[in-house]
Amino acid sequence: MKAGIMVLKQISYYINDLHHLHSAHLKHVFCYFRPDNKFPNRFFGGFARQLDDKAGCSLDNFAYYHYRRLEGGESRMQDSWELKKVQSVDLSELKSFYNHASGGLLIEAFDLQSAGVASDGLADEYQRLGLKKEKHFYSLYEDGELKAVFIVNVTDIGFNMTNLTNCATVILLDDDTPPTVIETALSRVAEVYEHHEMPILMYPVSYAETHSISYEKIYTLWILNLEYLDQYLKFCSTIFGDKHKKPVTGSAH
Repeated sequence: MKAGIMVLKQISYYINDLHHLHSAHLKHVFCYFRPDNKFPNRFFGGFARQLDDKAGCSLDNFAYYHYRRLEGGESRMQDSWELKKVQSVDLSELKSFYNHASGGLLIEAFDLQSAGVASDGLADEYQRLGLKKEKHFYSLYEDGELKAVFIVNVTDIGFNMTNLTNCATVILLDDDTPPTVIETALSRVAEVYEHHEMPILMYPVSYAETHSISYEKIYTLWILNLEYLDQYLKFCSTIFGDKHKKPVTGSAH
């Protein structure tokens, strides 16, 4: 417990210092944690619940499981269904859905307003250094109506932290989408993935529960808007025990 607190304390101070550097362009920080893990739920979840403002800090739950690709498996979509590269209009619809379902920070923090449409300078920089950090975006349609969005992260093994930086995120906009169609779509997007097992994060969790999709655990995505960094550091001081030390953050421009 003490070691965990010290690590989080140093990370918090690092974020505070880095936020002051204009060149960092740091607007959000995020992490995933298991909600049944008491300490991170108290630390990260506790701040979000105390702040009670999703514009400052948001929590979203994802069902986590592994999709296992079968060699030679059928990946042909049914005639009324289509899987294609995401378009800007899809991202607008995704934003509307997420704002209604959650109201959190995922769209802004993950830059999903232009994802897959604009060039990814970060991926180019990683490639220049001989590393891989790719994102692929797909839209699932039924008769021209958007049903789901797939965000596929592909990274080198060395960056694969708990499989959450090397996985596919599936966001279901329509709860009536058949799981068999999702399975077929996953077999298609898995073609960019190097391994037979592809970790999946599914949102909302209610879709997995409604359709009896067997998932292994729940992960909570915690996102902090750094305009609320002062409030976050003050909350941290109550956890760290720095009762007499007031965090100094200043302003970043």
